[in-house]
Amino acid sequence: MSAPRVPARILPDPNANGRRTHTSKSTAIRSRHPFPPSAAHESIPHRPLRSSSPERGRSRSPLHSSRSHSPNDIVDGMGRKHVRSEAEDVEEGDEARRKRYVSGFPGENITHNDVALFDEKYWEAKGKILGRCVEMWDSFNLILDEGISRDPENDISELRTTMQNECYRLFRQLLDVAPAMVSVLEAAGDNLGAVLTKQLHDVIDRGRKAARREDVNGIKEEIGKWSRIQWEPAFPSERHLLGFYHETTGSLLAPVGENWNDQRVRDKYRAGLIKVGPDDYPAFLWPRGLYDPDNMMKDVLRGELIELGYLHIFICPTAAKNGSRSTCPGNAALHDIAFVTYESICYVATIVRYALSDEQRFSPGNSKDPKSFPYRDFYRELLDLRHHMTQEEVDGLLTWWNEKIFPASVYTPRKKNPNSIAAKMRAQAKEKRIACEKEAAERAREARRISEGVTTATPVTEEPAAAVAPAAQAAAAPVTRRSTRSR
Repeated sequence: MSAPRVPARILPDPNANGRRTHTSKSTAIRSRHPFPPSAAHESIPHRPLRSSSPERGRSRSPLHSSRSHSPNDIVDGMGRKHVRSEAEDVEEGDEARRKRYVSGFPGENITHNDVALFDEKYWEAKGKILGRCVEMWDSFNLILDEGISRDPENDISELRTTMQNECYRLFRQLLDVAPAMVSVLEAAGDNLGAVLTKQLHDVIDRGRKAARREDVNGIKEEIGKWSRIQWEPAFPSERHLLGFYHETTGSLLAPVGENWNDQRVRDKYRAGLIKVGPDDYPAFLWPRGLYDPDNMMKDVLRGELIELGYLHIFICPTAAKNGSRSTCPGNAALHDIAFVTYESICYVATIVRYALSDEQRFSPGNSKDPKSFPYRDFYRELLDLRHHMTQEEVDGLLTWWNEKIFPASVYTPRKKNPNSIAAKMRAQAKEKRIACEKEAAERAREARRISEGVTTATPVTEEPAAAVAPAAQAAAAPVTRRSTRSR
């Protein structure tokens, strides 16, 4: 929610010759940059903001005023009066910052600089991709709070609950999808309190709702035109003929493993005798609706309808319709996204589930309406499925999706020809390398033998007595001569 406008204070300048000058700071709080306006912008004169009075459309002058002046009335050099409430206190001086009140948070104020920390239009657009790739329904407040409170260099996941760890994982994913969030958090610093976090969440949530509405309407209108799906009979334009009342959509919505070919089963679903819950996974989650009863995790969330829905939302509608990718950038290219998240798969599957149904309105679910399907719970059930997969299964699922949606960003090693020139050169180089290694090893062994032979000759051994006696006599002779001189 944007803060209410505060009229700028305009005083007559005796040297201005009718020119009006502002004594307060710039009121352009919705900057396109996530940082406060620079000093250069402060010197640009602006038009005076009109009063928020109900009679602001009427021309007023000091001579023809409908009421008397009060200390809070400000009259400019042109004779116009601006009413300032007591709560909107404007401080004087170049360094003073106007306090702006945020409705909905009584007693808490944020400064002009805090409001300019993020651009509403930019983050409303980012809210669209965050709703698709990170979180479809729940508030971003918990995600932001958990991410801000943690130090990424210290792993404290063992000290937190499962929900807190999941919020932090989503926060890290949020930074991957929207790296500019780091700049906002660093610029806010200690000023990032509950008020600013709530404002940021509200702006993101506006974009998320707009994206959800756009994706639901788009897939609802285009799903019957996807050429890869054979609709028998033809996909109807009236929604009350969809769901379990249509042969193809009914078989896709029925829980996997259900014998839809049995007429008695179809009649029970159409009569409402069998209720389908959010944990009754429909058949369209698996390719062609086929699954392995002994390994139901195999190929789950790889259905053709989910793949086409993903292409429609993230690449372009024509990619889902006839397989041709448009040159115009889609939602993924606009936000520089070249990877698939598990949450985005669940997002698309939830919308596809609604497009196949006969419900007129897409909603999280209404407990008072028994005919309303709980789509929020269905989305949560799909998210919870990840915690029951092995890490190898999750990695395999995401790799499969990245190869389908973003094949250029996935490196797949090509099968090499063993008879190619490069293969022969590699084989020759390998033979040379092996020969050099053998030669080096032989030289090392020879050097070791030489060093071992030297060390064995070094220890002192008993010499023959004939060889020792002359050396002893030669050493004792000088001593004898010295002793004779002393006498």
